[in-house]
Amino acid sequence: MTCQVIATSRAGAETDAVPDANLVMKGPVMKVALALVFAAFGAYSLYVIAELGYLGLWQALLSNLAGWQVVLDLLIASALLLGFLWRDAQRSGRRFWPYVLLTLAAGSFGPLLYLLLAPRANKLSAGLRRAA
Repeated sequence: MTCQVIATSRAGAETDAVPDANLVMKGPVMKVALALVFAAFGAYSLYVIAELGYLGLWQALLSNLAGWQVVLDLLIASALLLGFLWRDAQRSGRRFWPYVLLTLAAGSFGPLLYLLLAPRANKLSAGLRRAA
């Protein structure tokens, strides 16, 4: 019986410790932070592409083993992130494929835009999700 009580309290503590990702990502502070990252990274990316060109960027990256390692790391991270976004899109009824195409063409801009354009959750729907 003691084991059951401990297991129940641990399970409750683990679920309480994990915040609802939809509520965290849709706050106004997070939207501002995402917008700033999107703008700053976008400006820098445009500068790099203006200097090297789109194909020149890839040629520079793939010219040595270090560049290949970075590209492979970003591909793995992007695939994992797209998996989470796919589940969120299914749950929320949002279109997913435009963001996949943007991610394939422009990297982090796909997930950043997906999060920036996420509709705000009202308090009633957030409460219902928590209760479920």
